[in-house]
Amino acid sequence: MDTENLHHSRVLRDYVCGIPLDLRDCKQTCARPFTTANGRLLTASAARLGVSLPIVKYSSFASNSFVWEHFLKSEDGLSAKCKRCKTVIKTTARSTKGLHVHLKAKHQIEDLNKKVPENAVSSSSVSTNLSMLSPELLSPSKRTKITHHFPIQNSENSMEERVARMTAKDGLPLSVFVTSEDLRELIKAKGFLLPRSSTTIRMMVMNYGMTLRMKVVNELSQLKETGHRFSLEWTSSSNRRYLNINAHTYANDRALFWNLGFTRIFGSMPATVCVETLRKKLKKFEIDLDEDIVAITTDGASVMVKTGSLIPAFQQLCYAHGLQLGILDILYKKNESIRQEPIDDDILDNSEAESNDNDGRPNIS
Repeated sequence: MDTENLHHSRVLRDYVCGIPLDLRDCKQTCARPFTTANGRLLTASAARLGVSLPIVKYSSFASNSFVWEHFLKSEDGLSAKCKRCKTVIKTTARSTKGLHVHLKAKHQIEDLNKKVPENAVSSSSVSTNLSMLSPELLSPSKRTKITHHFPIQNSENSMEERVARMTAKDGLPLSVFVTSEDLRELIKAKGFLLPRSSTTIRMMVMNYGMTLRMKVVNELSQLKETGHRFSLEWTSSSNRRYLNINAHTYANDRALFWNLGFTRIFGSMPATVCVETLRKKLKKFEIDLDEDIVAITTDGASVMVKTGSLIPAFQQLCYAHGLQLGILDILYKKNESIRQEPIDDDILDNSEAESNDNDGRPNIS
């Protein structure tokens, strides 16, 4: 006899002999049914009242509804027992809503075959090759926000995402997350436990950045497998010496782009160094400069023009930069070809004589 049946037998024996049930036994057995020898269902509460209940038998139920894959149905159809946790749930009027709620809340199981309205189907279903792309990238055209390029996570607005966003977007140093008690309390109020070490926080942000990079790598790899190629556009800040690279492509009847991030420039950057820096940056995203890139867009600086001549991709100089140089040349550059009025030779001779009448020294008045 197993432990549970032995425990039930002792409680039943005490009840038959007239021995009061111990409170601890009541707590342990009030929710656990046991059976008597004549096949009747008996609980501790029913035992105290002298009432026995019939045994409720549960069995598998064949149905098209996925919920019955996880529940056993009673013979009278008024209840169901969960196969996972043995919880008994009433099915009043044959309704299975309580069963769905139990699976979703207790076991995180949800029906994935629910009918979706036709107008709610995203455009990603048009092309299975792009199924891994973010829905925001394939949604109807609207004003793009920077948050659209963050990957969708199961836990929206996780602590890693919040800290990385405050660091990159708001410019908060990592030390603030350690020293500011108010900021830590605000993060704690959201249910997050922020580390006390700035090194740990830095690693957390770097790991989240790696997650974003792998997301971009997967998207670009899928597009490469379907025959898509990319064009590059980059801008640099001469004061802080950074190189920023954007990758563009056209897929599924819409333009897509990815910001591949900044690259720090040390020392001078001639065209050869620029090409090598570009190759290293693209290699991190598994993109080959010679095979996967078909065009680049740069400004009209001489180093960029030289860079375009060193790679096989077609180079398109920036129209805006060309217009700016033309406007500056017309409006602000001094005209060196201003025509001067002819000067009388007599006046020129007199002025030279007056300027040299003091022992050949210039006469400054």
